[in-house]
Amino acid sequence: MDRLRESDYVVVDVETTGFAADRGDRIVEIALLRCRPGHGVVGRFVTLVDPQVPVRARWVHGIRADDVQRAPRFVDIAAEVRRRLEDAVIVAHNSRFDLAFLDAELSRSGSALPESPTLCTMGLTARLGLPVPGRSLRSCCEHFAIQIDREHGAEHDAQAAAQLLLRLLREALTRGWDDLEDLGCVPAVRRADAPRRSLPQPPDAAPAHRRLVTAARTLGDTWPVADADVAAYLDLLDRVLADRVVTTAEVDALAAMARRCDLEVNVVAAAHREYLGRLVAAAWDDGVLSDDELRDIAEVATLLGIAPGEAAELSSPRRPAWAS
Repeated sequence: MDRLRESDYVVVDVETTGFAADRGDRIVEIALLRCRPGHGVVGRFVTLVDPQVPVRARWVHGIRADDVQRAPRFVDIAAEVRRRLEDAVIVAHNSRFDLAFLDAELSRSGSALPESPTLCTMGLTARLGLPVPGRSLRSCCEHFAIQIDREHGAEHDAQAAAQLLLRLLREALTRGWDDLEDLGCVPAVRRADAPRRSLPQPPDAAPAHRRLVTAARTLGDTWPVADADVAAYLDLLDRVLADRVVTTAEVDALAAMARRCDLEVNVVAAAHREYLGRLVAAAWDDGVLSDDELRDIAEVATLLGIAPGEAAELSSPRRPAWAS
């Protein structure tokens, strides 16, 4: 493998219309920051993108349809994006999510990801065994006192991830890690060639669980996961639940992420059980678990494929004795 010090790294962050790259969700903003150990950020490309589909997930990024009305389409910037990714390690925080969208957009534009190694800062943080409080970008950055000016803006998140990357590389070098292989770099993951024009559009969202989903927003900041593949899957699960809606497209996106992470069914099931247990524990923080919240637990359990009896069993040990 190439030497760690001698490589360039392109940090990628995308904001999207949803979470299902395979179901027609599109990029609405992209940031690419080229970094070099010892030099910091040496190149920058940031732009809004007209997704040519309704702009959804505004609760995440705050981007409106009016904001992208005069923005370039991805096909208009595909060559520039491809050029900036060349001759570098491609990096993102939960790289499987961002690169799935990049791959889909480049494929739709008649191009493809370059044959470059890829690196996940979330996975590298776990690989280094750092005592971070959670797996989110904010949580990992807090360990190094890196400030994020505004979360879920492509440029701000990419800037924070770039700073995080450089600190992680410095940490790796102090441990004598000198090759990209030591970092856990993997080849770029590509999709099978297929026409993109006929991709179905994600369905309209349907309302779901309010109280527990509010609790879900904190799990990425408070629950570190040592297994990088499981962490990548749970990061997407956080995003799916955090808007208080669940769509068929998002369920499909979770299944696709599990496949990309090569997670066995039993591993996913175990992660779902722990996830639900942590949600229940978070719901108990105010000392009350109402009938509405119990119904929400049942709905989340159904989404996660957990039987009602098992969901009740996961909930009952966390009921304070004084509340029985």
